[in-house]
Parts: sequence; structure tokens; C-alpha cells
Amino acid sequence: MNAAAVRRAVRSGVRRLSDIADEYGVSIDYLRYVCDLSSVADDSTARAAGNAGALPALRADLPRETFLDLYVTRRHGLATIAQQYGVSRQTLTRLAHSYDVELRAASRPRRTPYQPPRSDV
Repeated sequence: MNAAAVRRAVRSGVRRLSDIADEYGVSIDYLRYVCDLSSVADDSTARAAGNAGALPALRADLPRETFLDLYVTRRHGLATIAQQYGVSRQTLTRLAHSYDVELRAASRPRRTPYQPPRSDV
């Protein structure tokens, strides 16, 4: 069983977990076990390599089309997408550069000044 393919199928959120388990002929519990093991292995491998393996792994988990949908179409921020995929914002920035995606200017959330309620007295 290709754990990376299983993880991608599970993370995509398009199909139900039971459908994926049926496709591979395993129980849902075993599928969860494989996903947990592969994520632990990926994390330890990335840490051992000083995160050198984070970008290729992210490229496999987050193809260009999906990144464009999240970043350009849905206008999610880099930090939000990075948190969703378990990588740093800097790693996601390197991925964007490798995909030749122009990044938006960095900005902070704007605060609206407090205006007390008007009383029409």
C-alpha cells in the first residue's frame, strides 16, 4: 500500500474515508493507522534532514492547482495554508516561488476604530 497516495486521498477531503478504505480493501481503523504512521515518518524524516525534505513532500501534497485555488481564488493567506499543511510560512513561500506564483504584498489585518453606538436622544 502506498502510504503517500493514501494520505493524499484522505487529505483531499473529496471522498469519504470508508470509500477509500473499500478501495484499498482495508478497515477504516487500519487506514487511520497507516496515515498516522506515515505522518510520523514524514515528520521525523523532515526533522532529521533539517527540513530539507519538507518542500518535495509539500509539492506532492499541495499541487500547483490546489495552491492556486487556495491562495489566488479563495485568497487564503500563506500562514493559514502553511498551518493547514503542517509546514512553515517560509516553506510555503519557497513552494510559491517554485510554482512561479506572484505573492501578494504582506499586510496586517486592519482594525476598525471603535465607534460607540449613537443615541438619538
